[in-house]
Order: sequence, then C-alpha cells, then structure tokens
Amino acid sequence: MALRILHLEDSAEDAFLIKRALSDHNLSVEMLLARTRQEFEEALQSGRPDVILADSGVPGFGGLEALRMARDRNPEIPFVCLSGSDDRRQIEMLFREGASDFIQKDQTLRLASVIRMLDERRDLKEKVETRNAQLKAANDELESVAYAVSHDLGAPLRCIRGYCELLSREYSNALDSNGKTYLSKALDGARQMREFMDDLVRMSRVTQGEMRLQPVNLTELAREILRQLQASAPERVAEVSIADNLETHGDRGLLRIVMENLLSNAWKFTSNTPVTRIEVGVTGSESERREFFVRDNGAGFEMEYVDKLFRPFRRLHTIEEFPGSGIGLCTAKRIISRHGGNIRAAGNVGEGATFYFTIGAK
Repeated sequence: MALRILHLEDSAEDAFLIKRALSDHNLSVEMLLARTRQEFEEALQSGRPDVILADSGVPGFGGLEALRMARDRNPEIPFVCLSGSDDRRQIEMLFREGASDFIQKDQTLRLASVIRMLDERRDLKEKVETRNAQLKAANDELESVAYAVSHDLGAPLRCIRGYCELLSREYSNALDSNGKTYLSKALDGARQMREFMDDLVRMSRVTQGEMRLQPVNLTELAREILRQLQASAPERVAEVSIADNLETHGDRGLLRIVMENLLSNAWKFTSNTPVTRIEVGVTGSESERREFFVRDNGAGFEMEYVDKLFRPFRRLHTIEEFPGSGIGLCTAKRIISRHGGNIRAAGNVGEGATFYFTIGAK
C-alpha cells in the first residue's frame, strides 16, 4: 500500500522535484499537495496521512505553526520539516515541538531514507495492531467459551452431582460393592469436571483487566503458599529451600497465581517420593537477565514433550497418577507473558523438574 504523504509546499517546482526524488528511490507514495494554510487544514480534516512533509518557509504559515496544527489533530503522525536553509534556532524549536526530522530540500537521498524508515515503521505498526486485534478476538472467544462452560454446563453438572450424593446418602444400603464403586467414580468425575470448569474460567480471566503494577516479594509468596501445602498434608516429609529477597515488579495477584500453580505442581508431583524436596530461587545477578525458578525432585517428564506442558488440557501423566485439569501451566504462561517475560521447563523422568521464568525485559 502506498504511503500517504501530505506535503505542505507553496512552490510547484519544489513539490514536483521532491515527488520525483522519492519515486526515483523506488518508494511507493501517494502525495497530497497543500499550498496554503487553508488547504493544509482541510487535508488534515479530510483524512489521516501517514507522514507530513512541510516547507518551513510557506508565506504566512511556517513549519512551526503547521507542526502545532498537526499535533492538535493527531500527534502520532510523523512530521518532517523541509527547508532551503540551515537555521539552527528554528531546528531546535521544531524538535522541541515534536518534529520527527529536519531535512534540507537538496538532501534527497536522506529524505528518501527517512521516508523509507517511516514506511517500514508504519508496516510494523499495522502488523502489531493486526496481531493485537487477533489476540483480543481470541481472548474474547476464550472468555465466551469459559462463560458458556461455567454457566450453561454448571446447572446440569450440579444436578448430576446432587442426585449422585442423594443416592450415596439415602440408598447406600441398596447398592452392592460394584454399585457403590460406580457411584463413587461418578462423584469423582463430577468433582473433576467442576475443577476443570473453574480452572478454565480462571485462565480466561488472567488475560482480562488492567494490571496493578507494584513491588512484589516472591519469597514471601512462596513461603505462604508452601506453608498452606504442608498444612494440607502434615504427614509428608518435606525439605524446602526458598531464597531470600526474591523481589520483582508486577501484579501481585497474578504473580501469586503463577507461584501457586508452580508450587502446587511441585507438591503434587513429589507426592510419591519418600522425601519431598522443593527449591525456589533465582539465577543471574541484578545486572544480568535473571530467571526465577521452582525446582522439585518429583516425577519429572520427558524433554521431548516439554512443549506440551504449557498447552491447555495437555497432560504428560494420567489423571489417576496425578489429578488436575492441565490448565495451570497454561495460565502461568499467560500471566508471565502479560508481564513481558518468558517461562520454560527442564526435567527428566524420575529426577524432577525445574520451571524457570522471567518478569519483564532487562
């Protein structure tokens, strides 16, 4: 698509030469010429150009006034001032007001280079906007699906679970051992479905709403979460190591969900080991790209399947071995992505797993 350029220039010859120079440098441009203040104002009102080129010496309407008018209409439009002179004072004033560049009219090679850069920037911006629109549509669709699952399936699921509980409570004596086993499995299935629905709704919500950024102490979060996990199974022998001063910046509520998912996984997948070992720490220094990590000595996984870990509903273990919906790590990845970071995993079967994550860009 041709780059739309609004060109403020009172000299027809200069306007022609600049258009020809851009064409000679293989730039696809659509030039709209404005020769007066009125024509320039009308052009701004009738449409949004991609770039503005403005002669600083139009009689009665200089580049500085044109720049201020353009900034009032749309401050995002790149503004390049052209001049036949090299007035340093004028250049400084234009840059202070927000001009993108100042180029002398005879510097056609430099002008072409600047226009090409602005064209590439426009293309990149359009791609980012398209990608953001696609992500928003995907998130909106996920939220709709999550709502439908929670709302439309919630009622029949409660009905199934309620009647199963009635059967178990009021007709238990009428059932043989097989009947009681079947009923127990039906109740377990209903409970797992409810957990699955709740996790799906939670995953959809982490991509919505504004984040409240603040200092976050991951050490405190990890200690609190692990105290709760240990209290839920006091018979387990656990050795826990949490580094001091694991501090970062982000949304505390969302980062708590990340730590809950990672530590709950570590606790779950170490349930069959004689001594549970969980470590929370950080690699790198303050001046380097730091990675926080959660490490355990549990079941581990085959590294060839590592990409499946962060996909929703993908599991590397059966639900009979380790219960869960398979949504927690996908939720954690979404939260980390919202914080401008990355998450990765490493592990071996029977030797545990380590999850590394970053918060923001260094």
